[in-house]
Amino acid sequence: MSKTMRAAIFAAGATLFIYLVAHIGVRQLAADARTVGWMIVPIVLVWSVVYLLSTAGWRFTFNHEARRPAFWPTWTMLTSSFALNFVTPFVNVGGEPFKAATLSGWLPPRRAATSVMLHWLLRTLGQMLFWLTALVVALISYAHGALEVTVLLCAMAGVTGLMLLVWTVHRSGGLETAVRVLDKLPVLRRLARTLAARRETIVEMDRQIVEFYHASPGRFVRAVGCEYLARLVSAFEYYFIFLALGLSAGYREALLVSGLQSLAHNMTFFVPFEVGSKEAITYLLFARLGLDPGLGLFAAIVTRLRDMLWIGFGLLLVWVAGRPRPAAVNSVP
Repeated sequence: MSKTMRAAIFAAGATLFIYLVAHIGVRQLAADARTVGWMIVPIVLVWSVVYLLSTAGWRFTFNHEARRPAFWPTWTMLTSSFALNFVTPFVNVGGEPFKAATLSGWLPPRRAATSVMLHWLLRTLGQMLFWLTALVVALISYAHGALEVTVLLCAMAGVTGLMLLVWTVHRSGGLETAVRVLDKLPVLRRLARTLAARRETIVEMDRQIVEFYHASPGRFVRAVGCEYLARLVSAFEYYFIFLALGLSAGYREALLVSGLQSLAHNMTFFVPFEVGSKEAITYLLFARLGLDPGLGLFAAIVTRLRDMLWIGFGLLLVWVAGRPRPAAVNSVP
């Protein structure tokens, strides 16, 4: 990726980052940091482990190319892409094109795009497994009454159906079929025709995705396992927030809040920067767990503070991402 392109991406991301900081307020962020105290350190470090595990999962998609990025360049690309995803308004898509563009410094462009698509599918499966785990915990430990049980069972059925859909794409392909389906929908027909013009690329990506699943089932399982474990680790963020607030809630409650908050956020993806939605969701979850809902609002703000720190760091890494170094090439585990 050229220096000009990196500068443009950094400038756009930095502008949105400044907007977020201004929206929340520097004084508010500083006050929250003082309230949490030294516990902000493990809260922030939790996500360093999440990114390390996700990097490991992504590297399983590189196959055995003669030239591919080593672990730390891959981690740099991934961390930067997550920062760009967060500051992209309305839908988190800014980081995926960035990952494909930077990875093409090592791999051929089509292979780079396929690797990014594969990682997105694998990450989605890991995330859905995490949602399903949180729903099972909620059903076993906190569901009271027929209505709550019915809602949770319906949610579990929906998540399971989506998991089967994503797994089918891995096993049998589906990108080309999706284009044909879109072409039958009046609103999306123009998008379908644009994609159809790149049919050769789509067919090749389909082939490589299916090949990854059938040729390397062990790597497929390990990649999904890394992403699922990353989500389980991410729940420790709320566990440490509970400790900072002096609450008696443990990891089970942290997993439930983290998982259901993530599920609800993905259902309200159209809200830019999660403005208001994260606070409202966390408020309701704290209330349902019998915790002070006001502390739920505080917990949401603390997670925003963590977001700001990692977004700022990720945007700085844009400057070093996408610079292939042959000496850094090594084997994929």
